[in-house]
Amino acid sequence: MMKKSFIFSFIREISVPLQGTKKANHLVLFFPYKAVLKDQADIQVQLREYFYRNTIPDKIIIIGLEFNRNELLELFESESEIYRYIPHYDVEQNKDDISGIYISSQGTLESFLGKKLKDDLVREIFNRGMTKIFNDNGGLIISKSAHHFVFPSGKHSDKFLRAGNVLIHGTQIMYLASALIIYLAGKRYNHIYCDTSSINSLAYSYIYLLKDLDPTYGDSIHVESFGSYKMFEESTFEAKRDSLFLISSSTSGGIVKRMVEDRKKNIEVENIAIVYGLDVEAYYKRQVICDLTNHKDLNPQGLVPFKSYNVNRGQKCELCIGGSTAVEVKGDVFLLEKPVVNGQLIHITDVPPFLNKLGAFYSKGSQEDSSIIRCYYKEGQDHQKKYDIYIDIDTVLNEWETNVGSTHRFQEIFDKIEKYVVQNIPASLKFMIALPDQASFKLAKLISTILRKHGLNFNDDNILGINDLESIDKSIEGTIAVISSSTVSGRNFLYLSRALRVCFELEKSGNRPKLEVTKPISLWK
Repeated sequence: MMKKSFIFSFIREISVPLQGTKKANHLVLFFPYKAVLKDQADIQVQLREYFYRNTIPDKIIIIGLEFNRNELLELFESESEIYRYIPHYDVEQNKDDISGIYISSQGTLESFLGKKLKDDLVREIFNRGMTKIFNDNGGLIISKSAHHFVFPSGKHSDKFLRAGNVLIHGTQIMYLASALIIYLAGKRYNHIYCDTSSINSLAYSYIYLLKDLDPTYGDSIHVESFGSYKMFEESTFEAKRDSLFLISSSTSGGIVKRMVEDRKKNIEVENIAIVYGLDVEAYYKRQVICDLTNHKDLNPQGLVPFKSYNVNRGQKCELCIGGSTAVEVKGDVFLLEKPVVNGQLIHITDVPPFLNKLGAFYSKGSQEDSSIIRCYYKEGQDHQKKYDIYIDIDTVLNEWETNVGSTHRFQEIFDKIEKYVVQNIPASLKFMIALPDQASFKLAKLISTILRKHGLNFNDDNILGINDLESIDKSIEGTIAVISSSTVSGRNFLYLSRALRVCFELEKSGNRPKLEVTKPISLWK
């Protein structure tokens, strides 16, 4: 379903008479389109879905535009069924806790419902909403340790802001466009230049809102992108007086300074707007539409300014010194250039120490022998079973008979198996149930051999398959061990567990069975 409104909430401290301060949940509903009443059913569904995942509000703030204020007033009148979709909210009782404002064609904010909001609160609301849009849509790009970014300005950093990632959902783009209408406060431009074509949709949404707010405004507005900062700075471009420059993001405001210092381009600072700014210099902060900088009270979801290194001014990049590869952010949409791939020859000395414990699995008796560990192996003639990693346990267990002395290639494996069996198989063992594969039966017989070697006389006739459970003498006291050469999914264990429950079903008297089942014995999983 296409969303007809942008909904978000935030927690803010408010003063309550005779109670001091308390934290209140503010619900913001933004409506950018005409025919609000026609879309009421969709809006109600959106509210229901929102409150399925979010807490109930203490205050409601409705934001509309001059062309839909009357329908919004009707939609949120005291008898409206819209309040049924806002849980535990009593509009009559809390009439002072609902406010409605609309944006005029001149970018001013007017009240149409409830308590009038202060200007600083309205600015905070818009800033919090735009910050949420940025965070939710992945506007902050963070590099891996192997590489970092080089901005168009030449600075190096492991993070950068990419506003193009943010402009995804229609109502959210309109929310940003409405903030631009407020920022420009009635100014009109015939040309809009974006520093990247990825934010052209914001420029077009601004034009759409502007013409809906002022139907008499019939001038054409042209939208273009720079192409790249390098092309822009090297060109002989000269701006006209009625030109607006939209900067997608800035972490210092340096780009504004470079643009206005080149007097040949005829760009005035008041004709520049930075959509998203982070830690921008105080002088250029008034050009920022959304300030992403973290503030514990006004913008707790904001970003902490990140470190960058101005290599062009001789500053040493600690990321480069640490071995990270610098990847240039370039082009019209600020895409990463293709990373430089450096070949690296892997030597035997590069083997990590933990692989030494698996060395026996890689050894081969002769050139004709198959490897024990195989990758992307297809088992069986029909190749129905496929494994990313396959261990040929059958071959390892077949070598047990030749286990003489410490020179055997699997001697380390056999020593571990014997030690594990002696420590974990109880002396009360009466039966072993092997899973339905050849290696599991071989492992069970190997365990039997080890037990006899250590003085426990186990009869090989008591090695059973999972279909031989009925032959177990339930009058015998002792232990049953479940043997598996390896575990991939555990489905056979699940089947066997059910079969054992049926086989050893308790009598109505509540007597417990005399045979107990140990935890499954499995070599690999």
